Amino acid sequence: VSALSRRERGRMSAERGGGGAGDGVGWTPEPAGAGACPVKYDVAVVGGGLVGATVACALGQQGLTVAVVEGRPPAPAPGWDLNPRVSAITRASERILRRLEVWDDILESQSGVFRKMYVWDQPGHGEIRFDAAEIAEPTLGYIIENHRLEHALNRHLDEIETVAIYPPAVTS
Repeated sequence: VSALSRRERGRMSAERGGGGAGDGVGWTPEPAGAGACPVKYDVAVVGGGLVGATVACALGQQGLTVAVVEGRPPAPAPGWDLNPRVSAITRASERILRRLEVWDDILESQSGVFRKMYVWDQPGHGEIRFDAAEIAEPTLGYIIENHRLEHALNRHLDEIETVAIYPPAVTS
């Protein structure tokens, strides 16, 4: 499902009464053209990257109508090529993504586990070490390519009827 069809599905859902609690609070985008009906959302999320998409998933699962205003085109389906932009996903972030039912999609992709971490400052006066075994956890977290995280979150957003994505405008 493309971003445009997600937007249209979300717009139709809001027009059916899925948006707003009648309290006058919410975000209403400008009508698309003459005669278009404005749509009201409970929440507008500006930016559909890792944080924005995660927030939109969580709010949409709670039944809120959410408009995600994104300035970039959706992340393409990742291939098996490596991408240098990665994130360290901690156990706490893993738990959030599990609750959102996104984690299994993320684990289908390439990821690296980290069990130990050593952090020091440049002059060498301070250091700290972390070890998953010391806290009885199997890992401290995972290193995952950002585009794989974004793709998994976008696939999940496709399934949430109350979330609408407003992609960048197409200009010719």
